[in-house]
Amino acid sequence: MVQARCGDEALNLYRKRGPFVLVLSDLYWYDRGATEPPLSSTKAIRHGIQLASAIRKLAPEQKIVIHTGASRVREQMPKELGDVCILEKPFRVEELEALLL
Repeated sequence: MVQARCGDEALNLYRKRGPFVLVLSDLYWYDRGATEPPLSSTKAIRHGIQLASAIRKLAPEQKIVIHTGASRVREQMPKELGDVCILEKPFRVEELEALLL
């Protein structure tokens, strides 16, 4: 297992050590002390959909799961990410294990 603290770090780790059996990402990363998801007009990766898009450019076959407590995430997904799995929080370990098969 490899962990990252933010999207940019996750992408850099993927470039160095990927591909993986599974990439599991939260939809949003929060800056310390922040109460809202970080928003940016820069090229920094700020949420799981951006990370999934960046990884797909490197490895189109990579299995990706985004976990979230937000609703209607599928509606936000670009068509090219239609096969990315959405795992709604709270989820059971068995649901995650099933994605590894």
